[in-house]
Amino acid sequence: FKVNLLKTAEKYSIKLANKVITIHDNARDIFVKRNNLSEEKISVVMNSVDPGEFPNPAKPDENNFIIIYNGTIVKLLNLTMITEALAKLKNEMRPGDFSKIVFRLYGDGPALSEILSRADKLGVADKVQYMGYLQPAEMRKEVLKTGVLILPPLKNIYSDLFYTIKLIETVYLKIPVIATRLNTYLRYYSEDSLFYFDSGSVNELAEKIKEVYYNKSLVQQKTSSARADYDKLSWEIMRDRYLGIVEKLLV
Repeated sequence: FKVNLLKTAEKYSIKLANKVITIHDNARDIFVKRNNLSEEKISVVMNSVDPGEFPNPAKPDENNFIIIYNGTIVKLLNLTMITEALAKLKNEMRPGDFSKIVFRLYGDGPALSEILSRADKLGVADKVQYMGYLQPAEMRKEVLKTGVLILPPLKNIYSDLFYTIKLIETVYLKIPVIATRLNTYLRYYSEDSLFYFDSGSVNELAEKIKEVYYNKSLVQQKTSSARADYDKLSWEIMRDRYLGIVEKLLV
């Protein structure tokens, strides 16, 4: 009943609107198919990075290899998988190398205690640091120190529509990204751009972390490719697209 009610609301909202704006092409495809919507009536305006918010380039911490997460900490994001990968790496990497790896969590949410408890149980509690909440301006400074961003949600009908600002910011800054092969990510960023792994594979995630840690030339290739992919969707392009939509509506 609730699903049908939402679909009905969606149908009439679209019917009443002069113009529909949505977040990415995958979402647009759903709306077009479900509502017999003409492609002319719907446009995609995507999240992107305002260059003014990141005037400085990324400068990863020289003493630590930082994995970062900031935002609402929920089970759906599958962040406990990172602690499981760290436990595996503890036995696979040289002690001196593994000692540099740290997973820092910023924000809050219902899955936080589970992540910390799991890290303690696996013997990597010293590798998982909860940093609390920072204001956006301060958080942007922390993002610049990142060694790698890991996006490990389990693939399902909902997560396949993810397109997080965290991904966009790190790609813009040429920070490497390890991510589950989700449909939306793959639509915009090729296998040559991100370090993809199969949904739920801790072994493959651990291998990708080692690849990012040890293979700097591959990291440079992928981050440059990812930035080229992003530049097709940049702030300037999306800003101009949005303003163009508004101008046409005002005529």
